Amino acid sequence: MDFFWHPYNRTWLSERALEIPIAQQFLARFPEDAHGLEIGNVMAHYQPITHRVVDKYERAPGVENIDVVEVESAEPLDFILAISTIEHVGWDEPHKDPSKAPAALARLRSLLHPERGRFLLTAPLGHNPGLDAWLLQGDHGALCSEIYVRDHKDRWTSVDQPEPHQIRYHYDLRSAGCLWVGEFARD
Repeated sequence: MDFFWHPYNRTWLSERALEIPIAQQFLARFPEDAHGLEIGNVMAHYQPITHRVVDKYERAPGVENIDVVEVESAEPLDFILAISTIEHVGWDEPHKDPSKAPAALARLRSLLHPERGRFLLTAPLGHNPGLDAWLLQGDHGALCSEIYVRDHKDRWTSVDQPEPHQIRYHYDLRSAGCLWVGEFARD
């Protein structure tokens, strides 16, 4: 897979270099008229989109500003996409609630179409320790998952388990050193 280079948020310096091509491959699996939802307004910064976008804080045309746990859908969803967003749920709020991100994931999964619905989640590790532990322990129910670590030359490689020093978010650079990627179906 080629890494993604874009001037918005200088993707080559962060996990976006890896996340965007993974998300593009995921979205390419669905027809253009698929019933989809993105949690966090990410993909619209890099390509045209046709799916619904929910982001609690970002104000932008077509973005619904509601909390992820309040998302409703009249029809089952063909896909859900959350790129570096879920780690903020319950953590970057005045009252920290470590159980909110896993609960939000369960809620979102319940909105998927029972047979064909899929949910792609990427989460930089090192920002939300509770979510990190939950994802790394492996009983989250993902169909598949992969962990990537970044080296000092900004190259990403897949690993079975990251070393503790790799699970660090570099706030000064606005970039992760470790990224968890997983795909879910409805329970």
